[in-house]
Amino acid sequence: MTETIQSSAENLLHLIFTHILPSEGFALRESQRRLSLSMLSAMMNGQIGLSEAEVGTGKTHAYLLAAIVYGLYAEHPGPVVLSTSTVALQTAIAEQYLPQISNILIRHGILDKPLTWRLRKGKEHYLCERQFRDYLASLESWTEIGFHNAALLSLLRDPEESRIDLDSSGLPSKIRARICVKDSCRDCPLRQNCRYHRMNQEIQAGNYDFLVTNHNYVFADVLTGGSLLPKHDTVIFDEAHRLPDTAREMYGEQLGEKEIPSLLRTIAPERGRSQASRELEEHAALLRQENRMLFTRLTGELPQEEQRFPVCLTPGNRIRLENLIAHIRKLPQLCKGYFVPRRIREIRCACMDIAERLEHIRYAPDRICWLERQEEHWRLCSVPKALQALLRRDFWERDGSCLLTSGTLCGADGFGHIRRVLGMEGMPESRVTEIRTLSVFDYRAHRLLYLPSLPAPKSHRYIPALTEEIVRLVDAFHGHALILFTSYQLMKRVFALTERRLSAYPLYCMNRGQLDIIKRFRESGNGVLFASDACGEGMDIAGDTLSLVIIVRLPFPVPDPVSDYEKSLYPTLREYVQASAVPQMTIKLKQYAGRLIRTETDTGVIAILDNRAGFSGRYHGPVLDALSDTNATDQIEQIRAFLHRCKKPSYFVKGEESA
Repeated sequence: MTETIQSSAENLLHLIFTHILPSEGFALRESQRRLSLSMLSAMMNGQIGLSEAEVGTGKTHAYLLAAIVYGLYAEHPGPVVLSTSTVALQTAIAEQYLPQISNILIRHGILDKPLTWRLRKGKEHYLCERQFRDYLASLESWTEIGFHNAALLSLLRDPEESRIDLDSSGLPSKIRARICVKDSCRDCPLRQNCRYHRMNQEIQAGNYDFLVTNHNYVFADVLTGGSLLPKHDTVIFDEAHRLPDTAREMYGEQLGEKEIPSLLRTIAPERGRSQASRELEEHAALLRQENRMLFTRLTGELPQEEQRFPVCLTPGNRIRLENLIAHIRKLPQLCKGYFVPRRIREIRCACMDIAERLEHIRYAPDRICWLERQEEHWRLCSVPKALQALLRRDFWERDGSCLLTSGTLCGADGFGHIRRVLGMEGMPESRVTEIRTLSVFDYRAHRLLYLPSLPAPKSHRYIPALTEEIVRLVDAFHGHALILFTSYQLMKRVFALTERRLSAYPLYCMNRGQLDIIKRFRESGNGVLFASDACGEGMDIAGDTLSLVIIVRLPFPVPDPVSDYEKSLYPTLREYVQASAVPQMTIKLKQYAGRLIRTETDTGVIAILDNRAGFSGRYHGPVLDALSDTNATDQIEQIRAFLHRCKKPSYFVKGEESA
């Protein structure tokens, strides 16, 4: 890319931010303009661009406009790939941001035709023709589905690919789970006339400007040798702080203890019908026994409250794994002559998938293995020890540009932590760029940090003091509170102790997976939500409804086999804590704190009820650095004074009027 071309592209982008967007009613934000120019430079020079853009910067417009200008000046193959971790942001980009920007740039003569894009969510969001037909065949009558039959008929009759998006079908989750894409489509007999398959073919053709998708799909494309995405040279990862979790999931392997029994239930032969059926039945019984004995041996000594536990594959356990692999590979052969060819192909695919995962887990010296509780059952998991090296090879050493952006990408060591966990450490400086933009919000005037002193968690006085502090804060704020816990057990205990004392406010206690409760809290006006880590990120409630965020404990990473392995790589525990645990904590703390101020007029208080964050606490410095431009106090009187200074009199009226 010549300097002249890059300079022309930068001038156009500058013009868009300084003249075109303001003429359309957008505020001129210098931090947004600088961020977008940095992103454009990374694209045009084939670099990796790391950026932290705090709330209010407008990073989505920044990277979309940079990508559009890049497309106007650079000859590059295929669309720009936009990847996020949430369906909500994917949908917003496809349905709001891109149409809006396209219309603006056409009106001002920057584009001569509308932008084009495709949205590719996870497969579970789309209709599977075979699952759909099987579901319809299983119904005794249309009366079983009542008023949902119109939606099902629409899916059946409409040939358009757009109709296979189940999110817009109006069907309940129970029906969507029965008819969505679940397994590999490779051997499906309906493949040639399948709308989902046609959609994927159109996406792979790449005849459009942007592909909006998710992190898992981008990783799956890399792991399958580029078989899913069209040819491209630019990927933008928004919500990039989620990439370490995605990498662990996609490069890892897992097998649930109920997975093999569930497969065997779908192929159970009629008892004693023939020699073939007897052999199949005996083999299935053997498989169940081997599977049961493996998990019994692995979980037999584990305490009930453990969620994750390291696994050491002893010679005996490795033999059981090898037996399980051999038996699962033999299963499709025994199904011949008993099932139709289509069903045998499906069974073979399922068995090959399980066998391949078990093969990876079996090579324990190169992998970290652990058991993880999933509701009432266990699953055996593993991830490569050399994950960072694999990420470096598969993503960062390839040609093309890659942008990673988030509101919380930096830890206590800047971008050091994210570079380290994603395998970028030690890469040439010319290959990686960094930029941080602070929020446009006036945090010093609009939020206050409260750091009271409480007894140590192991003290018998801790729980009474904690509940008293929570009640005192919630009463001072007349509700309007989100209380974040890192432990479900502690959350339920504190809720039980405060429920009667806080009965003047709408109270909500969020259990695992109970995301619908957020809507009820939002509509309450002055509710109090006791919640876990799930509400510490992504929840967007502007206005006075949320004016107090209480963080019960600093969100340090929960020890697990992966972090234990990482810990072993450091000479001392102190070095591990400073290099890994503290950056992870501060990144998550910024996510938690980000729930409070969502617009330029929002006001409120962040209360951290953890002595380690207090004025004499060991992590006071990193906490203040993470929550920059925020005054701190340990006096409740200053909190009350701040609240009365910031809020209108109507705020202090209980009930719906306070909303």
